[in-house]
Order: sequence, then C-alpha cells, then structure tokens
Amino acid sequence: AAAEALATQDLAALAARPDDPVATIACQALDLNVQISQLLGAEHEYAAVTDLRQIIRSCPSLAASATNTLAKIAYNRGEQLRKSMADSSTAGAPRSESLALGVSAVSSYHEALRSDSVSLAAYRGLGAAQLALAALEPGKAAEHFGAARDAFDAAQKISASTPDDAHAEDLEQLGVSYLSLAGAKRPVDALEQESLIGAAIRALVKSTSLAPTYDRQMILGEAYELAGRYTEAEDIYRSALA
Repeated sequence: AAAEALATQDLAALAARPDDPVATIACQALDLNVQISQLLGAEHEYAAVTDLRQIIRSCPSLAASATNTLAKIAYNRGEQLRKSMADSSTAGAPRSESLALGVSAVSSYHEALRSDSVSLAAYRGLGAAQLALAALEPGKAAEHFGAARDAFDAAQKISASTPDDAHAEDLEQLGVSYLSLAGAKRPVDALEQESLIGAAIRALVKSTSLAPTYDRQMILGEAYELAGRYTEAEDIYRSALA
C-alpha cells in the first residue's frame, strides 16, 4: 500500500525542485521507495536502481548513502553473473552465452567500483571474471590477463592493511596473472617477458612470505624456473615438500 501511494507522486520532479521544502520530503520518499523495492526482492531491482540514481542527482544529503547502495547492488549482480558464467561453461552451454554473462559481470563490477565500501571485493571479482574470460576467448587472452593483473594489483594495494592471509591471496592472484600474461603475449618480446616474470616473482615472494602454502610455493618455483633461476626454484620446491 505504501509503495502504491508513493507511486502516484512524481517524486523525481519534486526532488529536483530547488530550495523547496517539498524536495526534502520527496527525497525521503525516494529513499523509502528504494527500501520497499529491496524488500520486495530481485524483480524490483530496476525500480530501486532508478530511484537511487535520482537520489544521487537530486538529494545531496542522501547521495553518499545511495552511491554505496547502488555499488552493493552492482557488486551482487556481478557475483551472480560470474557464477552464471561458470555454471553455463560447466553445463556445456554455447560459448557466446558464457561470454555474454562474463562481459556483463565485468560491467557490473566496474559499476561497483564507484564506492569504496565494496571496491576490494569488486576488484577481486573483476579479476576472477577476467581470468575466466581469458579461458573463453583464447584470441584475446592477453587482453583479459592484463585486465586481471590490473584488478588484482588494485586489490592487493587495498588489502595491504587487512589480515595477512587475505593480502597473500591477492598477491598470489596478481603473480598468477603476470605469469599468465607473460605466456599469452604474442609476438614474444624477451625484455617484456623478463619484466612480467620478474613482477610475478616479486608478488609471489611477498605472498609466500606472508602466508606460505604448498600451492603458492609451487607457483613461485615455476616462476623461478621461467626466469632461469634454477637454484632458487629447487630451494622453494624443497621447502614446499618439506
């Protein structure tokens, strides 16, 4: 009933009226509309997003909160789309369907980055989506690996102040992205390969120092081998197997 009553008013127009007490009430009504839409479920997400965008445009006192809410909606949508992409690939759906879901997930994660409240999670999701897209589009693998590297680099900068395990995971994903990018670059440029592998090693060394695991040490050993640093590779392999 409340939603129906509010729907009879042109709240967007009322909220946009400058220096008018009615605008304040209209902004509060828009905010209430958002809460109602969210309570009604996912099928009302479009209405919530429309009202949130209007709040950001017309209601300065509520804009920051609306921006955070909009970012959370975008992040959750990105997570759902990424899961759907993985499920469709597993189920043997047409590659074009999985790609479309992945591209939509990437778009949603970028929307989520408008707010610091979910930026760390959004960068992680973005990096994971780009890695999945690289597998689906081998011809564009270098492009996707590069985007994944950028996302995980941004994530590890934010997570530097979080517990070691979480930061180590971001650094591991950064290192893996560098290694994947080095393997996908065509034509091969020796200096660029050396630079990418070196960057991977630096990230993986930090990761294993913070939270050593068998898998991380094995990946670091592989990176050392790619760099021709065989003694260090043997040492880290021994450490992993100890």
